[in-house]
Amino acid sequence: MKNKIIPPISTPVVDEKANQEKLKFNIEKMNATKVGGYLVLGSNGESVLLTENEKLMVIETVRQYASSEKILVVGTAEESTRGTITLTKKAAELGADYALIGNPNYFKAAMTTPNLYDHYVAVAEASTIPVIPYNSPGFTGINMGPDLIGKLSGHPNICGVKDGTGNMAQLAAFRRLGGEDFLIFTGNAPTFLAALFVGVSGGMMPIANIHPDLWVGMMENYYKGNIAEARRMEAILVPMTSVIMKYGAGGIKAAMDILGYYGGPPLMPLKAPSREGIDEIRSALDKVEEGMGA
Repeated sequence: MKNKIIPPISTPVVDEKANQEKLKFNIEKMNATKVGGYLVLGSNGESVLLTENEKLMVIETVRQYASSEKILVVGTAEESTRGTITLTKKAAELGADYALIGNPNYFKAAMTTPNLYDHYVAVAEASTIPVIPYNSPGFTGINMGPDLIGKLSGHPNICGVKDGTGNMAQLAAFRRLGGEDFLIFTGNAPTFLAALFVGVSGGMMPIANIHPDLWVGMMENYYKGNIAEARRMEAILVPMTSVIMKYGAGGIKAAMDILGYYGGPPLMPLKAPSREGIDEIRSALDKVEEGMGA
């Protein structure tokens, strides 16, 4: 799992239903890229808007059509501990390699460090696959700081953390407390290169669905010591990121349509970008092509 970019993939939707054929098409096309695997049922996959049957279909389809060397990470978070355990077990049975689990957050005031610790430990002890907590205060309103992650890193079936904050000091603390073998993935694309400097294991950024080989290339240049080239690529990719990500999951899907994947609409109540937004995304993609050709 180290030194990999594993994009949180979109869930293709046709007529307000997750579509298996479009998902198969996207996976088979992305298999030709250098990504290390796929994260399904993340926020970019609109997981909270899917039915249970749709979730299971997505897991099963990606496992079936993903290249054998691609790692499968599945978002299995539910609001209850028992629900998270149930979905995690089903994901493992369908071939998931890792479970990514975000915080319960409806009863936010009750999500203290001791309660979250007990939640994650209960899931980890019931799971047959390794568990990765997902720290995303932008979605949950709760930051899992170094105190909690440091404690969780001691559990034998909690192998890492995904962090979406872009907070370099916090990432460095996770590395210090978790040790060298603890996996740390960032979900924050604008700070991805900086995160490599503080020791993250790789990236799980939604924007890595767009020009994935360029994101992998930037990481590879960093590891080869080609820092100037990595920074040049960062300067090209980050402006594109800013344009697309302001439209959320719908922005990623619009960019996918432009690049020959199936993007399609997001599930309601999410909306696709306006015509003006799509033109803005197309222009941002064109600038990446121009920049990399320079």
